[in-house]
Amino acid sequence: MIDFMHTTSDHIHSIYDMFPETVEYANAYVPFQVTAHLFNQEQALCNGTVFRELHQPCPTIKGGRARMSDRDTLLKNLTELDFMATDIGLYLNTHPTDVEMIEKYNQTIIDAHEARVAFEAQFGPLTLSRSASHTEWFDWIDTPWPWMKEANYRHSCGEK
Repeated sequence: MIDFMHTTSDHIHSIYDMFPETVEYANAYVPFQVTAHLFNQEQALCNGTVFRELHQPCPTIKGGRARMSDRDTLLKNLTELDFMATDIGLYLNTHPTDVEMIEKYNQTIIDAHEARVAFEAQFGPLTLSRSASHTEWFDWIDTPWPWMKEANYRHSCGEK
């Protein structure tokens, strides 16, 4: 094993001498993604992708599905929409002329904004940067913060 903390420049050059003179570099190959079928927002979050063609199932943890509160239902909807926006946005990085996906992305952004506004009107701000108080009391401290258990919902994909 080489002790890099106490290695001289002459030693480092001898390390590179171990490689052949002509080294072939790896060439990455990414097949062009064709989208024909999209999951709906709930399926997309559960499957880890909006695109059916990219879905590779893995085992799920079985357990009971608890009835979600109104707060959890709204938060789950918002999480799904934000996930879809991110996944479609990543796709658009490599497919910037896909008009159908641009329209889907724009509608998802609008839907997520509406879901965020609906959630915050009923349950308070989701993040500190969205916590402008309209009262004499700073509302942010009254809501569960993102790292608190009660601020999150238990996501249960594929559980019966």
